[in-house]
Amino acid sequence: MDGHRWSATMMMALVSVGLGACGADVEPFGDGELALQWEVAPMGCDAAGVEDVAVTLTNEMRTIHERFQCDRQAVVIDSINPGTYDLVLEGRDESNQATFRGAVDGLLIRPDVQTEPGTVDLVAVASSAVVQWWFEDSLVCNANRVGDVEITVYDSAHHEVHRSTADCEKAEAKIDGLHSGLHLFRVRAFEAGQAYQGVREVELTRGQQVEVEIAVGNVDAQ
Repeated sequence: MDGHRWSATMMMALVSVGLGACGADVEPFGDGELALQWEVAPMGCDAAGVEDVAVTLTNEMRTIHERFQCDRQAVVIDSINPGTYDLVLEGRDESNQATFRGAVDGLLIRPDVQTEPGTVDLVAVASSAVVQWWFEDSLVCNANRVGDVEITVYDSAHHEVHRSTADCEKAEAKIDGLHSGLHLFRVRAFEAGQAYQGVREVELTRGQQVEVEIAVGNVDAQ
C-alpha cells in the first residue's frame, strides 16, 4: 500500500475512534433547580397587603418569569438553564403594584443541582414623586427673573425629608426614596427682592410614583 494512502487511512481511523470515545464519556449537562423561600418583612404577606410574589431570573442569555401566591413562601423552580443569574422578587398588592422587593445578585445555577440561596427578605419599596411647577401669573421663569427653585418635602410630623434645587426652566424634578404617608411638597424661589412659593399635600403609598403639580405665587419676601 502506498505510504501516503496508508497514513491518511490511519489518521481517519484514529480520529473516528477518538470522537467515539469522547461521545461515550461526556454526558450532556442537565438543567438546574432553584429552591426559593421569601419573607415579607416585618409582619408577613397579609399584614403587608401582598397578594403575589413575582420572581424574575435574568442574565445575558435569558429571562425567566414566575409568579406565586405570597403565602406559599417556599417554591421550587425547575428546568433552569445553568448559569449565573440576578434574582429579583417583587411583592405585589391586589392592584398589581410592586410594594415590596428583594434581590440576590450573581446567583449560580448548577446543572442537576438544586440551588438554595436562603430566605429572601422582601422590604417595602420607596415611593417617588415628579414635582411640576408653574407660576400663577402665567409668566415664565425668565419673566419673573427666577433662575432656580428650591424643592422641600416634609412628612406628616413636619420633619424635613428632602431638599434640593432645580433649574426653574425645567419645570419639573423627580424625587426618589420617599416613605408612605402624607407629605407636604413646597416649591419656592427668592429673586430680586421677590418671594415665590407654592405648596401641596399628597398621600403616598409604597412603590408609587406620583405627579405633584404646584402653582407658585408671589408672596412677601421675608
